[in-house]
Amino acid sequence: MDPVDAGIFEAWLSSTDDGVVAVDAEERVVLHNPAASRVTGLSPAAARHRPWREVLRLDRSVADLLWS
Repeated sequence: MDPVDAGIFEAWLSSTDDGVVAVDAEERVVLHNPAASRVTGLSPAAARHRPWREVLRLDRSVADLLWS
């Protein structure tokens, strides 16, 4: 991603009202925006590198819907 695209992406990510969490191949959080912080209660820095299941504590019924 070139610097201009990265800047636009960062601006969108920090201004959207949608929570965005991205994970790597090891299922660890690599990206967590401010809107996601309002849902998880963790700052982006606190969420980074933690297992997503630890950051997004989903109700079992919600998890079943997502992965069924």
